[in-house]
Amino acid sequence: MPKQKARALLACYGGGHVNMIIPIYQELKFRGFDVVLLGLTAAQKRLTSLGIEHVVFSDFITSKDKYAKSIGYGLIKGMHLNDTIDVEESVAYMGVSYCELQEKLGKRAAAKEYQKKGRQCFLPINYATRILNQLTPA
Repeated sequence: MPKQKARALLACYGGGHVNMIIPIYQELKFRGFDVVLLGLTAAQKRLTSLGIEHVVFSDFITSKDKYAKSIGYGLIKGMHLNDTIDVEESVAYMGVSYCELQEKLGKRAAAKEYQKKGRQCFLPINYATRILNQLTPA
């Protein structure tokens, strides 16, 4: 029976970060790892342009996330969006993150925190755990 490859998970965001992760991704692939690359924000455009297979934040949205998506659509209405990041990515990130903030603080306190700090107050641990559970990296 052939030995199963160890799965590695790498995550990267835009700017120079994606450029630092690409050689690590390539080396792990060369060494025989099953590598899953999670491309966040502007990293997606760079990865796509290089033909590097990757998953994105919104790939893990399910039918149970309808409320989060509706929240996300509402939140992005007031944001300046450009073509670097897909609208569905922004909706998923904003909606899921805001809903987790509401679960943690309650609706009123979450609204105050978001008004004060914007996206900086987000910490979507439950969603990150969902991603880890689905991808099962070693």
